[in-house]
This record gives sequence, structure tokens and C-alpha cells, in this order.
Amino acid sequence: MYQWFSPILLENQAAYEANNLDLINPDYWVLYTIDAMNISLDKLDAGLICFYLFNIVHLKKGEGISQDAGIPHAYLRGQNIELMACSDNVIRGGLTPKYVDIPELLKIVDCREVEPKIIPTAPQDARIFTYATPAKDFDLQNIQYECGETHHLKAQSASILLVMKGQLNLRSETTALSLKQGEVAFITANASYEVDGLIEGYAVVAKLP
Repeated sequence: MYQWFSPILLENQAAYEANNLDLINPDYWVLYTIDAMNISLDKLDAGLICFYLFNIVHLKKGEGISQDAGIPHAYLRGQNIELMACSDNVIRGGLTPKYVDIPELLKIVDCREVEPKIIPTAPQDARIFTYATPAKDFDLQNIQYECGETHHLKAQSASILLVMKGQLNLRSETTALSLKQGEVAFITANASYEVDGLIEGYAVVAKLP
């Protein structure tokens, strides 16, 4: 592996250290990953090759992307929410200390070319927004609120609400909760509930379509 990667490392190391490599350049991510994961040059991970095979996509705050089953992908940096269907066959492909089942990976991986389609942020005047994906197993909803703003909602399925920013009161016929950033509430199916903003922010709700 080092013999294959060494020309790339030698040519780009100085530019990487000077922060002169563009984030869409796969060479940047190879060097970043080696640095971030403290990978020894004599034990380079075969997963580093993926940077030259995958699309490199930069998502801004509020944007989303949908990945079909079988599409290999990796999250490189930053924070995100990943919502997926129930599955017992999530397979690792490299860049991990965990076991990589190569035969099983080759069985399920979809190697067709994919053109990434970014799901844009909600329109500025949309206080409640659902990310549009082809998934039939789940939806992700974004609820914006200001101090004193109230949203009246009905859960068509069991749902999970996660406060991403700010603080809110969550009220139903039987429950009243005060939730701040990072806290979560489970909402039962068919429950009517209210979200009252206490400190400006937003929450996301995982639910069925």
C-alpha cells in the first residue's frame, strides 16, 4: 500500500500542512485520514483507496442526502443525523479497527455510478419541513421555533424528537416535558402534541412517512 500511496503523500504533504489543498481533492482526504486516525505509513488501510472512487460531497447546515441500500459511503468530518431502516447487514469497508467482512461486502455492494443529489435546506418561511427521499420506512422532519412560537402536531406513527438547538416544551394530553439541546423524547403513535419554543432553535423528528 505504501508503494502505491507514497508518490501522493510526498507530493502533497507540504500543501496539506499549509492548508493549501482543496476539500474536493481526494489527496487532501487521504492525508487528513492518515493524520486524524494516526495511521502508520507501514500499515496503510486499503480503505484509503475509496477517496479516489467515491463522490466527495460537502453538505451545508440543514442540507441532506439520501443513500440507497448497497451504496458504500463514509462520513468524513462534521456532525450529521443518519436515519436508516432496520437492518442486520451493515457492512464495514475499511478505515476502522472493527472487523471488515470482505466476502459479505462484495455480495451487497452496489458499484453502479451515482450522481449525488443534495436535498436543499427548507425554504426560509417553512417552519416545519420534511426531507424528501424515496424511503418508505422513515421520514426526517425539521421543526423550527422561536421563543413563544407554538406548533400543533399529530404523530401518525411512533416518533422520536431530538432537540438540535435551543430549548422547548413538549406537551400532550398526558405529558409535559422541557427539553434542551441534545435531549430526546419518544412520542407515541396517534398522539397530538405541541412544541412550544423557549429558546430559539430547531428539533428533528424521526417518523414513518
